Amino acid sequence: MPDHEYPTPANAFDPAYLDQLAQHDDPVTAGEAVTGGFWRVVPPLGDERYGLFRLWESPEHGDEPFGVLTDRDTALLAAAFLPLVDRARNFSVDPEDGRATVVAPPLAANACVRSRSAAS
Repeated sequence: MPDHEYPTPANAFDPAYLDQLAQHDDPVTAGEAVTGGFWRVVPPLGDERYGLFRLWESPEHGDEPFGVLTDRDTALLAAAFLPLVDRARNFSVDPEDGRATVVAPPLAANACVRSRSAAS
């Protein structure tokens, strides 16, 4: 137990705004925030398993691995593949004719709509 009790700081946001925010789903880019970035494979963790850590994480500092794999090559593939998981799609392919269509990310689409309406 600490010697001092620190007061909880006041929140800068209005409680009504926080309640409204809590009712919305996570943005489509939330998954990318979890898996994006750079990953590294840490050599055997004492039992011939390989840990998957973010660049700034380390078992020496008490960080837990994001994943543990038994095969080094599979661990390296996972480190390369993770940044691609949960990324917003940039295009879609029609299964019937194979034609690709560009899909604008929601933020870019909203910005285009706002800029067009602002210009009129």
